[in-house]
Amino acid sequence: MNAIISLTRKEKGIPRPLFQLGYQLECIGLRFPNRAGETVNPDLSIRGDVEKNLLLVDCKSGGVKQSQAERYAKLTSDDAIAANITSLESRNLVLDVSFAGMHKNESKLLEAEDKNKYGLPIIILDGLLIQKRGWNRFKNDNLNAVFDKGINLCAKIPTGFYPFSADDRNSYILEEIAQVLFEMHAKNLEFTEEDILLKAHPFHDYLDAGEKDSLKGCIGRILSLVEKDPDFRFAISKQKKWKIDPDIGIIYLRKGIQALIEKWSKVEETPKLSEFFSRESS
Repeated sequence: MNAIISLTRKEKGIPRPLFQLGYQLECIGLRFPNRAGETVNPDLSIRGDVEKNLLLVDCKSGGVKQSQAERYAKLTSDDAIAANITSLESRNLVLDVSFAGMHKNESKLLEAEDKNKYGLPIIILDGLLIQKRGWNRFKNDNLNAVFDKGINLCAKIPTGFYPFSADDRNSYILEEIAQVLFEMHAKNLEFTEEDILLKAHPFHDYLDAGEKDSLKGCIGRILSLVEKDPDFRFAISKQKKWKIDPDIGIIYLRKGIQALIEKWSKVEETPKLSEFFSRESS
């Protein structure tokens, strides 16, 4: 997701072919119904003002469910207009929908397409190269030109545009919000999940309302786990707000959060019995 977002930004040292074509990020975590009442949930909505082109991208870490792909395949510009999901003018709006994945799940995405013929372009991040794979085409010729050729990021992929999702591990999310917790503690402030999200997610204003709720929910879950942890109870619940225990020092807090991250990581990396027996029987 971060790699795709980077193509729309004017960032030093990063190729920005979509930005140069007039494309801009419009929404992250968009959720809306099509005219048949079926919900679609693309990760990214990118508008091309010059091209009058709306690009929806669903970023996949594995395969794709048939029902989900079918909903995307029959999505039209009329659905986008009816759901009022873009600031682009409705007249002559062209809608493109694409799946995006990484080299490790490329075969799953291509196999699903070969089997069911959804007709959606597939973008793959392979190392530092972002390129369209398979035979499916975008409706917009400039998108085909960009992704057929491929974009070499030439540097480490930026991760700060979308630092964490609600699906990430607890240890990873805690690591991402730790700096904000240090700041709140240093200023002796009470705070809400929204306060943490606002500071930890730089593209907060691009998040769809449902996406914000999911992220605030996972931040609240993390804080509750910290509050209840028998070894590191440095988060204190105060009705609808939180506060770091003012009696602890910043050094202890830093060491405590690092120890908690390591503690959770070990638990998260331990296979569940159900997973073990599943592998044994396969």
